[in-house]
Amino acid sequence: MDRHPQNDWGSVNYDARFDIYWVQAGGAKQQLFYCPWCGEKLPPEQRDRWFDELEAKGIAPERGIPPPYDTGAWRGAVEEPPPERDRGAIEGRYIDLFEGGMRDEPPTDRGPPGLDLYELLYAERSSLLGFLAQAINECTVAARAAYGQPDAEDALGRLNEAVHRLSGHARDLADPDAPMSMSRANAIAADLTILPETRVAWLLETWPLT
Repeated sequence: MDRHPQNDWGSVNYDARFDIYWVQAGGAKQQLFYCPWCGEKLPPEQRDRWFDELEAKGIAPERGIPPPYDTGAWRGAVEEPPPERDRGAIEGRYIDLFEGGMRDEPPTDRGPPGLDLYELLYAERSSLLGFLAQAINECTVAARAAYGQPDAEDALGRLNEAVHRLSGHARDLADPDAPMSMSRANAIAADLTILPETRVAWLLETWPLT
């Protein structure tokens, strides 16, 4: 799959030690279990077997990983040179980890009215961080207003989860090298639906993303 024509921009990575494919998801690595292009189930990972063999040989990974366990050679895999990638990104295409597969356009039903997902995706990083900080503040204001309401417990729980997720996005994106993906844009937009539409409109006016 690493050599698939549609992976010419290198979004999908391969770890030969464990025989797994993964994509960058913020500051973490998201393992793939199905091919994002054809939907075929990928082979079982070899991570547990790798650790079992190291333990059996008395090797502590934190102290360094000796050959052949630093590559796929330990399980008999033949190491091949990385494929050449010369065509760059395929404009308008991205991997959607929520729905699976490749899409030409982002979903339009996950965010509040007035929020353009492409503006969120391509926003200047400082503007985006300011927008996220204010969105988190709006969630805390909404939480204070929820106290004493009949559904306070449910509302506070949902607002708390939104604050937690938005804070995670802000933390990751504070790193200038962290990628801003369409999957992240969708997730941020979905969390903003917990706010009144008037407050989202105010956010977009106060912290423009363009």
